This record gives sequence, structure tokens and C-alpha cells, in this order.
Amino acid sequence: MNKKVWVMLFLSVAVSLSSCSLFTKERALKMNNTLVYINDSMYSKGQEWGQVLTDCAVSKEFGKLTPYRLGLEHFIDSSLTQVEGMSDVGGSGDLRTCEIDLLKFEKNMVSTYFAPFEQFTDATSVDEITLKLNAIQAASQDETVKMSRFKSLQESYAKKNGFKLETLTQIPQ
Repeated sequence: MNKKVWVMLFLSVAVSLSSCSLFTKERALKMNNTLVYINDSMYSKGQEWGQVLTDCAVSKEFGKLTPYRLGLEHFIDSSLTQVEGMSDVGGSGDLRTCEIDLLKFEKNMVSTYFAPFEQFTDATSVDEITLKLNAIQAASQDETVKMSRFKSLQESYAKKNGFKLETLTQIPQ
């Protein structure tokens, strides 16, 4: 082969590799943003449940918590299905596994610690409410550890795939 053909072949391979790398970077960023969106949404839904709990503690109408808990459970279940069905991109295995673990933890936390509040009545003592709140607070220590692990893996994933972590400004498509 002549030199011109070799140069064209080399350039062709270089462009292909470069576009594969860009494609992986875009997909990796999309995966990251999807996981961040899930975690941010889950946090917001948990905060909303907490606000309703505060209102219920005053009104003693704890049954109002049910739709918020069910909405959170549905969100967690659908997110778990989504993340479990994702293909790994750019070495995302550890990050994706961490997210699955976090979602399973949250699902257990909601069913174990949130649901019992719905059984409270106007006869429920402040001490009993406080006891359940303290149980949530104790369990959230494990949540903090899991989120720290996620953030550490996320930083490594971003560095490995050549993107910067920024505040998510839109819902991933």
C-alpha cells in the first residue's frame, strides 16, 4: 500500500476512536445525571413526607401520610427497576451497584420506618411519636454512609469518563 492509503487508514481509525470516546463520555454523563436525578427526587419526596408528618403531628391526622409514602415507594420501585435494567457505561458497574443498594435501603427504610406513623391516632402520645422519629434518625446514619460512598464512586466515575460534576439543571432524557 502506498503512503497515502496508510495515512487515510490511520486518520479513519483515529476519528473512529475519538468519536467512540465522545459517545461513551456522553452516555456516561447521561447515566450520572439519571442517577443524580433519582437521588435528588427521592430526597425531595422524603422531605415532602417529613413536612406532611410535621403537619400531621399537629393535626393528629396521620392517615394523610399514606399517599406520600405510597408515592415515595412507587418512585423507589420504578427507579430500582430502571437502574437494574441499565447497561453499564464507561465502567459504571460499581456506581450502578451502589445506587441499587441505596434504593433497596431506602425502600426498606420507607416500609419499616415511615409506614408505622400512618397507624397513629389522636390518642398517640408525643413520646411514641418521638420514639419513631428517633428510629428514623438512627437509620438515617446508614443512609449518610451509603450516600458518601455513592458520591465517592461518582467522583471517580466522572474523572474516569472525563466530565465534571455539576448541579443537575434538567431531567435526563
